Amino acid sequence: MMEGYSVRKAAKVCDINRNTAFMWRHKILDALSQYQDNQHRMTGVVEADDTYFSLSFKGSKPVGRKSYKRGSPASKRGISKEKICVSCAVARNGQVYSKISALGRPTAKALQTVFRKRFSKKSVVCMDNDSPYNVCQA
Repeated sequence: MMEGYSVRKAAKVCDINRNTAFMWRHKILDALSQYQDNQHRMTGVVEADDTYFSLSFKGSKPVGRKSYKRGSPASKRGISKEKICVSCAVARNGQVYSKISALGRPTAKALQTVFRKRFSKKSVVCMDNDSPYNVCQA
């Protein structure tokens, strides 16, 4: 997973069955998610920003939508409802937190929900100048 290998390649490298590699990957991701949710508040200087990924329906067939070829661009330019917003925070002491915040551009309420109780009172939070972040001072 750290090398970014596909499930098939990871299974080959680890000399295990493809289904076992798939199950292990999901167990690791679930454990990391639970660990992240139980982390304490971030301290020190914390930098927060968003990143966007294309919306994926892998494994399902939504009604009224044609399949995309791998690597094909979104039909709309810029940030739209075709992108998933993942809000991230990284403290300079090594603490990391990320969570899906919205479909498209996040609102101040969505960011407050994501970052609620994540920063200590004494932490210095550095955010960009997007208007939702201006309201989201913790």
